[in-house]
Amino acid sequence: MQDTIVYSPNEIANMTVQYLQERVNNKEYAIDLGHKELDEILNPAHPGDLISILGRPGSGKTSFMMRWARYRSEVLSNKNDTDRTVAYITLEQTVEDLYAFSLSAETGIGITDMARGNIDQAEMEKILGVTVRLMNQPLCFMGHSAMNRRARPKLDIETIRQNLHGLEDRGTNNGKPFKLDMIFMDYLQRAPYKGSDKVTGLYDVMNGCKELALEFACPFVLGVQARREVDAKKPLPIPGLSDAQWTSGVEQISDVVISTVRPSKYMDTGQYFGSILVEGHCQMLVTICKQKLGVDNISKWVYFDPALNHLDRLEMKSYKPEQDHD
Repeated sequence: MQDTIVYSPNEIANMTVQYLQERVNNKEYAIDLGHKELDEILNPAHPGDLISILGRPGSGKTSFMMRWARYRSEVLSNKNDTDRTVAYITLEQTVEDLYAFSLSAETGIGITDMARGNIDQAEMEKILGVTVRLMNQPLCFMGHSAMNRRARPKLDIETIRQNLHGLEDRGTNNGKPFKLDMIFMDYLQRAPYKGSDKVTGLYDVMNGCKELALEFACPFVLGVQARREVDAKKPLPIPGLSDAQWTSGVEQISDVVISTVRPSKYMDTGQYFGSILVEGHCQMLVTICKQKLGVDNISKWVYFDPALNHLDRLEMKSYKPEQDHD
């Protein structure tokens, strides 16, 4: 008999009370960013949430996502929660390049030096020591490998779904199956889709990501490229809800939309980005564009070091996107 999707008043009342009680009982699995100022304006992520991180190239969205994934895996590791894992799907970089972000953050060796091979013996030993420790953290990667070049499956939504189920079924050291705690995918516009129409295809991919969030009962964080026109946007090039490249699905399907922008991509040091003086390349403006059951259209400045993948607080007040320098 086919499962019903129609619920009587009695059924929906009981189910909703049970749902709310489960949220109370599992409050520890409501996932924060681990960043005091941003967590003040951003609700914790819950199972089934689709969270889009929107930005232009070089805006720091991948680093933002990678930092969140590292933080969450550290939380699980510190709680000795061996039954849950974080999964990061990369459609752009190799898994080795992406993992280097973690090594850079932990060792203090710049990601640029790693990319250029400028690593001496002492630094390599430091990297090896950190790698041993990170092996015990529940952060798994899915994507193409530089070292295993022949494994080149088409990473469409169905292939991703099958591999995520495979990851859960692989099990933990004690023989229990994994529970996916959080899924990241970077980025939407690189995802394969059916048909020849990119707009329709990417909308379907967005729906697929939301379905995965519901199916695996965990938050799904999706990197999204903002369209080129944002660079000329007035008064400031801050991506908004309608600025995703080739799709309206971001504003329609996402439960939360966060945009990132780095003023140094547009202004020189000493110039003004709105009312804020540009002081180097480590300033990032994070804007909550959409938030289900929460405040949105609010921004915070954070300190972001792209060389080391560090995201920290920056002593600036909340910033409203419409502000401009007189």
